[in-house]
Amino acid sequence: MLKNNMKKKITVLYPFYGKTFGGSHVSIINMIKKINTKLFNPIIFLHKKGPLSKVLEKERMEFISHENICVLKSNSLIQFFFFSLKNYFKIKKLFDEYEIDIVHSNDGLIHATWNIPTILNFKKFIWHIRSRDNSRRLSIYALFATKILSISKFCRESVNRIFWDNIIVVKNFFTELKKNQQINLNKSKTISFVANYKSQKRPELFFKIINDLNYKQNNLKFNIFGSFNINERKKLLNLVSSKKKKNNIFFKGHKFPIDLHIRDSDMMLCLGKREGFGRVLIESMLNKVLIIATNEGGHKEIIQNKENGILVDADNIKQFISEIKLYLDKNRRKRKIINNAYRFAKKNYVTNNNVKIIENIYQKLV
Repeated sequence: MLKNNMKKKITVLYPFYGKTFGGSHVSIINMIKKINTKLFNPIIFLHKKGPLSKVLEKERMEFISHENICVLKSNSLIQFFFFSLKNYFKIKKLFDEYEIDIVHSNDGLIHATWNIPTILNFKKFIWHIRSRDNSRRLSIYALFATKILSISKFCRESVNRIFWDNIIVVKNFFTELKKNQQINLNKSKTISFVANYKSQKRPELFFKIINDLNYKQNNLKFNIFGSFNINERKKLLNLVSSKKKKNNIFFKGHKFPIDLHIRDSDMMLCLGKREGFGRVLIESMLNKVLIIATNEGGHKEIIQNKENGILVDADNIKQFISEIKLYLDKNRRKRKIINNAYRFAKKNYVTNNNVKIIENIYQKLV
């Protein structure tokens, strides 16, 4: 049963919109799996059933869902306060029913929808910043947050400095692939890209790179993981002139866990601008896949250029192509970087990244 009457447990609610699935969801799923259920009662709440509910069902993780709590999608401050009051009694009823102590919010829609109703119900509200945003709304969120968590220093910098004493930079949680699982071997060389169809992720750049990339062995495959509808796929494929290259482009859709699907890649391209963190970077490192990424945002907190990955100026397509061709051939140099990356990721994001950091925050708040 989701509802738990054990008074000693701290009940934490994790609300999500539910119609999307991405890196923040993967992070929170990994975190919840590690939470000590003898001390905590984690409850996942979905406003809508969709991609996230399917993943949760597959992972056999329980959740509750009510569509009568309105999700705020407007940037208007007036709407922010109006929806907060409109949702107040509905959220209060949920809090009372499940004896909620803490709301742990993980995306912008949820911050706006749950922030004020949580505080007005005298519950603790954790705002977990997972992307960079310079909106004036951030000061409102920060003002009404009991505690603020940030996935990177880069994300923390988007919040006014007067709130920094209330911000803790915490690492995302990862699970390393089991050693006994087999690696798929393929004679062709594979370049992969993981993202949904968002301008910030820049999938168009990936396809422009495919179009301009001339590799002497001409045996390249290109895998794209993420959500792309038919029109989006057509638009991207139109950027590639070669029919032979088009035949080697594969849209793989959402994959969770993604490890087994990316670990036979030769390299992973991370092309986003102003990324708050870069979850794909760590996933690639743990699966021993070379990363070539944009030199900005949270990427710079993870990658040391030429040591555990490759950083490239965000708009320099020629440099991307040059680095790709170099590391498709330079196996010894590539192997050294991959091994460095694996050791870095395992030490910092698996071995020395204990969920007790989060548990201690919960305990101090209640």
